[in-house]
Amino acid sequence: LEEFANRFVTDLKATQTKREEDFVSVGFGLSSFRMVGMGAGFKPLDVVESLDKFQRSSHRALLLDWGGTLTPADAGLYDTRDSTDGHVVPQRVLNALQTLCADPKNHVMILSGLGKEKVLAAFGSVPNLSLAVEHGFTYRVQGGQWQQLVHGVDTSWRSVAASVMQRYCTVTHGAYVLSKGSSMAWNFADSDPEFGVMQAKEVQFALQHVLSAFPVVVRTGKGYVEACLKDVNKGVMAERFVDLCQGGGARPLDFVLCIGDDSTDELMFGHLHQKLGKHARQLLTSTVGRKPSEANSYLNDHGEVLELLELLCTHGNHPPGSQPAAASSMRRMAAPVASGGMSASYQNLAALG
Repeated sequence: LEEFANRFVTDLKATQTKREEDFVSVGFGLSSFRMVGMGAGFKPLDVVESLDKFQRSSHRALLLDWGGTLTPADAGLYDTRDSTDGHVVPQRVLNALQTLCADPKNHVMILSGLGKEKVLAAFGSVPNLSLAVEHGFTYRVQGGQWQQLVHGVDTSWRSVAASVMQRYCTVTHGAYVLSKGSSMAWNFADSDPEFGVMQAKEVQFALQHVLSAFPVVVRTGKGYVEACLKDVNKGVMAERFVDLCQGGGARPLDFVLCIGDDSTDELMFGHLHQKLGKHARQLLTSTVGRKPSEANSYLNDHGEVLELLELLCTHGNHPPGSQPAAASSMRRMAAPVASGGMSASYQNLAALG
């Protein structure tokens, strides 16, 4: 008994105090609710430091997600059955992108899981803006020709995936199947939140089983489960874009900013960390919303993302060290909210497991 007591006291002393703000609540009800730790090093993006790095750099790359990052994560955004006219990008966002793209020091790319037509309808009016659609399956750099990330793809898996997805559509009210050039998605954003998440788990496991022999990976996102080619994702596209920016004798990038909010954006963070170094001085990765992430930091919502971009537009070319009052106010706003107000939306539950 004495030995047990000694071990218990030793373990108790060795236990570090966990701060309440280092956790976020995930799940619904007693069956799935849990607290997920994020690590003490996960902080809000330091806007003042980001601006200073931007001002001191001369060759930059900005990689940005669309839905949930530049605009609210409206579930209808991911429904290709809707007209593209229903999801107009706010003029403030377009103005910020136009200003950034007009600077020859900057390379800006929007990376989206949506199709070419919808992305072009939203961002096609911005000169010199690079676009990657369907998670990078097709992309163009600035005003160049559209290219494919991989060639000679095997599409025989699509009929197998379609049969599984259609079966679950018949038993899940509001769910439907989206077919893209490089992937197929089972969308449950219009379904009952809790039932949709449960069904999405079953769809994910079923697809992983029947597609195990194909060069396909099954991913989850905001209200959807997607089967797509293994070599096509935002992470591979982000690496390709960085290589293109630095290729052809161009000098290395000295500022790389990557922002996204979805589980598919985690691949961008991971690939860029692996390529450039997770703690590389020139690399800033930030997720939108305070949640477990591969990113080094977070911004609270899409409004803060826009404010950051506008700050880079208005003060990015000022002398290094000049920090407007707006940067300090953003730093204060980025402080974490009370833990009682934190909960993950149902759209992110599948990604968090």
